[in-house]
Amino acid sequence: MLPDAVFKTLTIRYLRVTQNAVKQYEDDAAINGLPFNRHQEMLAVRAFTNALRLATDEYLHHPLGIPLISNWNRTTSAIPDFFETLKEAVDQDCNGK
Repeated sequence: MLPDAVFKTLTIRYLRVTQNAVKQYEDDAAINGLPFNRHQEMLAVRAFTNALRLATDEYLHHPLGIPLISNWNRTTSAIPDFFETLKEAVDQDCNGK
């Protein structure tokens, strides 16, 4: 399990890097006479930062994560005609039935 400090450092580092990147992109846009919406860029940064925090919280509460889904071998072992049934369902769906 990764310690909480790793995620705090990651988040802080991400914010610093993105602040510098947004400033650089803003400067590049100004030099090239292109529009640049700093507010929209910072909203994107905030959205990713929030997603990073949510993922961090989830990891810290459940470090082993969600159980992996079964592979196809296990599926066909449990339902031998699964692929035929799936193909029929797709064919019917594609044919509008």
